[in-house]
Amino acid sequence: PGAAALLDPANKDVDWAAMRSVDAMRPLATEAVKDRPAFYDDGSGCQVKDGDAVPKPCTSGDTTADRTVVIVGDSKIAQWQPAISAIGKSEGFKVVQFTKSACSFTDVDLDRKNNTDCRAWGRAVLADVIKLKPDLVIASHRQGKALPQGATERSQETQDAMVGGLVSYWRTLTRAGIPVVALLDNPAPSDQPVYECVAQNPKNLDRCSFDRDRGVAASGAPAARQAAGEVPGASVADLTPTICPDGRRCAVVIGNVLVY
Repeated sequence: PGAAALLDPANKDVDWAAMRSVDAMRPLATEAVKDRPAFYDDGSGCQVKDGDAVPKPCTSGDTTADRTVVIVGDSKIAQWQPAISAIGKSEGFKVVQFTKSACSFTDVDLDRKNNTDCRAWGRAVLADVIKLKPDLVIASHRQGKALPQGATERSQETQDAMVGGLVSYWRTLTRAGIPVVALLDNPAPSDQPVYECVAQNPKNLDRCSFDRDRGVAASGAPAARQAAGEVPGASVADLTPTICPDGRRCAVVIGNVLVY
């Protein structure tokens, strides 16, 4: 319904970010935290948790297809799994998922809490993907910065360190003949979670919209875009114009659908 609203000619002049209220919304803001891919709660282990560095490949889409697409990363690629799986079913490709909470697929330390698990997991995933030799890898991540070599404090994280880690893995894949698409992180709200704001302001939804450029800058997108530019065989998929169709501001409800 949200995408359909964007495609409806009757809505061509609608400024969704200025919308103050809607007659209906799904999911309800109070239920938003429950609206997530089934593999988070079904006991499958497809979303590898903290403390576990062993990859858990999970297959969806057209599981009988010869063509294979790998999706890899943290919850930011996990959020797209249901859509990519549905496209796989309709277009005839298998989807193999490698996801781990809070772990970007990058050959660099993220922070002191996660760096051992994440980096070990990522290296194991890289080896598994090369053996699998899929037709395409789609990667996405939330964090825009990582720790330079020898750094241990989060305050020392830089975008260049993250870019270097992404380039390392992506270049290894493309040199093995596996193309990579960086599915850019969605613009990040800068204040409280959007669903909380919407629950508090059901008649003033425009208070919950946020600056698009600031949202992009606060996301993992700039690092991914820079890394893709440094790796022949890597490209970018940017859904920001669809997620934030109004230009300057990112709307929180489009076509009666809660965006965030």
